[in-house]
Amino acid sequence: MKMMKNSFTRIGFLIFFLGASLIITGIEGYTMRAHAQEGKQEEKPAPENEAGKEKPGYQDPATCAALLNDQSYKGMDAQKYMVAGKDSWVFRSRQDLKTDFSISEEDLALYQKFSAFLKESGMELVLVYIPTRGMIASKFLRRESEWDKNFDIAAAAKSYNATIKAMRDKGIHIIGNSNPQSPESYFNHADQHWTTSGARAMAEKTAAYIKANIPIASKLPQVKFETTVGKKVTYDGRFGEIIKKICKFRPDPETDLEVYTKPAGLSDDAALFGDVPIPLVTLVGTSNSRREEFNSNFDGYLKQELSLDILNAAIAGGGMDDSLLIYLTSSEFKKNPPRILIWEIPGYYDLGGANMRQTIRQAMASVAGYCEKPLAEFSKKTIEDKKLKIFDKVEKEKIPAKNAYIVLNFDEEVTKDFTMSVKTDDGKHEKYEFQRRKGDDGRLWYYLPKQNRDGFFAEATISVNDGIKGRHLQARLCPLVP
Repeated sequence: MKMMKNSFTRIGFLIFFLGASLIITGIEGYTMRAHAQEGKQEEKPAPENEAGKEKPGYQDPATCAALLNDQSYKGMDAQKYMVAGKDSWVFRSRQDLKTDFSISEEDLALYQKFSAFLKESGMELVLVYIPTRGMIASKFLRRESEWDKNFDIAAAAKSYNATIKAMRDKGIHIIGNSNPQSPESYFNHADQHWTTSGARAMAEKTAAYIKANIPIASKLPQVKFETTVGKKVTYDGRFGEIIKKICKFRPDPETDLEVYTKPAGLSDDAALFGDVPIPLVTLVGTSNSRREEFNSNFDGYLKQELSLDILNAAIAGGGMDDSLLIYLTSSEFKKNPPRILIWEIPGYYDLGGANMRQTIRQAMASVAGYCEKPLAEFSKKTIEDKKLKIFDKVEKEKIPAKNAYIVLNFDEEVTKDFTMSVKTDDGKHEKYEFQRRKGDDGRLWYYLPKQNRDGFFAEATISVNDGIKGRHLQARLCPLVP
């Protein structure tokens, strides 16, 4: 009996031992697989807070060394690098820590022409150039990485202010704000957008400038607006997704207050019966002006400060120019052109350069519109071949290239980018890329030659891709007049 008891005891120990071994082996096997899958680029063991497992909730990005690892940004080159600051702040190395805002004489001349062109059409152009997060929130930089260690705030502010002055010296209305009263609350800590505090600060500066420098503002129909403050809200910043991919956690959420601006003493139903005048001020811009996840109320603060109703034509998720070009080709613009056009541009975009020059040239042509009396026409044709020549018989008409523009009118929406090469009689070519813009209907496309270009129109050749093949095209060569 005693021997049987001992045998059962030994068998029990054996079963326990085997079971424990299997559990330990399973854990080790799982751990090895996890490291094999999530640590392919790093042979050294990761620190505890860089382990390849998902960490719950939120954490300080400063604990994530992977943010400064090249391998972390494959497929996300436009964002690199994300630089961790103090108090869960995160800065983008390229956009937020930018120090050069300079603009060329060629670009200044083009802005000057665009501003004058709008003025001839009865509109005043006002640029709102938002400062960068690094310039305003530099107190949150840790100064520990190659990106922020030598970031020169003074140089950034000097370059930013010099460009604003250069544009004003050319008669271009532009507002900046490199030294706000409450810089620590101007921007979100892990998001490129400003807070309601930053939006209000810039709206106040913009309104003060307009009142002092644009006389027509005081002659437009006045509407009193009032702003009310709602509840406190929290939301994840835009950088959270990128941080999560790299670090397996998110930065602390953003906090702000909901704000609402409405006409003072006017019921919600009054607008339905035409008691509010048609807005004669239009705001175009980025998600700073029209945001999806949280409204910072920039347009509302402008309404309150100016006592003017404003049409908000900004686009969330678009670039610096999408909303401008889409608005200028819209039926709303053609029916009710504004007297003041406010264009909000984040400081991480350059005011000059090839992309901006193309934008302004296209904007001027868009303002001129689909002319009623063209200099030449290209009759409707189905696009079939790889190349399509248009206006190849206008050279004898001696139409100066810089005084005319091309309008392409497709019968269906064009959803892909395409290119056109324009030749002048001196044998020079310019290749122009038409880029599809968010929210555009993709039917009307405008081309205006470089304004310093000599020579007469000779021909234009469209490169055909799947996005336009099979569509019907009409085109006009129009005189450049407002």
